Amino acid sequence: ESSNMKIEDIDKTLNQDIDDLERHLDDKSTEESYLEELKQCQDKLEATNEENLSLSAKAKELQEKLKENEQKLETLNEELQKQVNTVAEKEAKLQDASSEKDQIIGRMKVLQEQTLTLNNQAQNHETEMEKLKEEKHQIEESLKSQLKEREEANVTLTELFNELKIENKHFESQIEDLTPQLEKEQKLKEKL
Repeated sequence: ESSNMKIEDIDKTLNQDIDDLERHLDDKSTEESYLEELKQCQDKLEATNEENLSLSAKAKELQEKLKENEQKLETLNEELQKQVNTVAEKEAKLQDASSEKDQIIGRMKVLQEQTLTLNNQAQNHETEMEKLKEEKHQIEESLKSQLKEREEANVTLTELFNELKIENKHFESQIEDLTPQLEKEQKLKEKL
């Protein structure tokens, strides 16, 4: 665009020079003066052509640089898009990890509640076991007491039994002693 503006300025200058030359030719009538003016115009035209060629080369160079910069920009955009996609994937993974973490925390809470329930049941079971042990101890003591009482009763019964055996022998001895007298009385009764 800058090159086009310079070219337009040069064209305007040339047109102005030509106009000036035409007016000048009206004033000058010599051929030598005309040729000199013409030579100056040709020199200016050559210089302008060279400058135009230089400007065209610069414009081409700038266009190539612009194209190269556009390619670099496209590459950067692609790289940026890849990074954006990578970030999006990482955010999705983080979201999944966060969701999985919440699930794990939920399962841990359930396990904690179950463990607490089991601990309470174990505590209740232990208390019940203590009660059963106490009851067992009381029953054992009661059985020991009953056994002791039975043993004492057995001793008493044995003593009574021995006493009864002695008395029985005494009665048997008395019966043996009385038997002859009873026989006599029986015979007397029969005679009567």
